[in-house]
Formats: sequence, C-alpha cells, structure tokens
Amino acid sequence: MKQSLTILVTSLLVLIFAVGWFVLEIRAKLKYDQARQENDMAYSVTPMDQQTTAFLAEVQSNWICWGDYTNSADTEALKLVGKTPTVSNLIEMFNYRMPPFRWLSPSDNRAAAAQNLVKAKFMPVSFDKQWHVSADEHTAFLLYKSNGVALYRDEPSGLRASYFRLVKKP
Repeated sequence: MKQSLTILVTSLLVLIFAVGWFVLEIRAKLKYDQARQENDMAYSVTPMDQQTTAFLAEVQSNWICWGDYTNSADTEALKLVGKTPTVSNLIEMFNYRMPPFRWLSPSDNRAAAAQNLVKAKFMPVSFDKQWHVSADEHTAFLLYKSNGVALYRDEPSGLRASYFRLVKKP
C-alpha cells in the first residue's frame, strides 16, 4: 500500500512537471514564432558592377560624409552574436533568419532569439533593400535614402562605417 502510494505521488509529480514544462514551452514557442515572423527580412546581396562602382566613387568624391566610424555600434553588434567584425559577417548578421523552434533545444532557441534581437535593434534601413558588395567582399554599401549611402569596409584597424548624403546646391 505504501509503495503504491509512493509510485502514485511520484507519477503525479512527474506529470505535473511535464505539464508545467509543456505549458512554458508552448508560451516560449508562441513568442519565438512571433519574433521570427516580425523580423523575417533580409536584403538581397548584389555584386557591385561598373555602374555601382562608379556610383560609389561619385559618392565618396562629391557627397558629404557626415559620419565616419571604426569599430562602432556595428562592431559591438557583431561581437554580441559572437562574430568577427567584417563586412561579410555584418551582412550575414543582418540577413539572419531564425530557424524553426526546436522543442528539445532551449539553448539553440535562446541563441537564435538573441541574434534576431540584435538584428532587429541594429539593422540599417535600405532604400532599395540590397547590399551592394565588392568582388572581394571587403566593401559593401546600402542606399538608405534616395540621397544617402552607408558604406562599410574591412580595414586593418577594424570594421569602418561611413555615412554620406547628397546635398543639392541652391
């Protein structure tokens, strides 16, 4: 009698634990899926051709550079997700797409959600939704307005971000 009562209580505790775990996982999955859906955006990666290379040269020569930073917020964002600060890793981070929820791997789900959160907070806005990337993948730029360019370059001192805008002369 005592042994069967112990088995019943143990079984009941295991059942309560399993139901509690399942309820928490359902809640986590719903939040995970919502984050996955809300931030499922990626820009296409377009190789720079002669036209975009000439455009970039025009930007660097004639547009106003209003910000030029090495190892700034983009570098810190890459470090948060465990990546080396490079142009190719920056593009990979901002084009990240969360994988489906993994029921038996909370650590994978946490890592995916963390990377998605960094992407959501730091992702630059692009006018044409394209990364224009050099052949060696050490230079890339985004058009963030019809008159603005964000230029990213790998340099010996680190990841460099320069921001340009076209000011029309009166």
